[in-house]
Amino acid sequence: MNENQLAHENNELRKQLTKYNKKVYENILMYIRTSLRTSKETEEVLMEVLEHTIQAQKQGKDIHAVIGDNPKAYAKEITDALPYPRKLVIPIISLIMIFFGFYFMGGGIFDYIFDFFFNVPPQTTYGIIPFITGIFVTLISFVFFFIGVVFLIKHIPFIVKFQLTEFLLTWVIFALFILILIGAYFLILQMNQGATFEFPSLLKMVVGSILLLSAYIAYRFNK
Repeated sequence: MNENQLAHENNELRKQLTKYNKKVYENILMYIRTSLRTSKETEEVLMEVLEHTIQAQKQGKDIHAVIGDNPKAYAKEITDALPYPRKLVIPIISLIMIFFGFYFMGGGIFDYIFDFFFNVPPQTTYGIIPFITGIFVTLISFVFFFIGVVFLIKHIPFIVKFQLTEFLLTWVIFALFILILIGAYFLILQMNQGATFEFPSLLKMVVGSILLLSAYIAYRFNK
């Protein structure tokens, strides 16, 4: 079976778990799936843990009979043993293209919306240096945001009680994201426009569509 078939079977088998076992197992599943490891091997390991949990459940035991008392440590141990996929670069590039695809397409659509409802003419002339700087800063901000979201998805379910270190680390990540955006905004405003170029709203939507299509093709090619 490929990873999609394994994931589908996993979804079906999880229905057999008790409410508690399902909650703990899905926390482990989320931790492992967000660790950028090889998809098929990840799904095979998750399926093995699920089958053992179901078997233990039939014997009147809970999931801790399989994973021990520390689900997070168990999930980390499994993750550390799994290899990274060989074609990791393409998914990362695809994700970036998807982000900027929606970024440009959304910008073009909002230009038309503001023009139609509020009679605000869309901006079509941009300074080359501020534009490039804005793209770079937006990318960095996206990376910080992505790291923060993955951190929350992986770690928050395992926080049984308040832990100051993890709480502060979470907010530091998001604070950096916000500060980068605010700082970049004022930095770009102070920049000399220098040479300019035309980037009409329709072209933004075309560029966005091309990026989204390219991301889809790269994803299909990488499978």
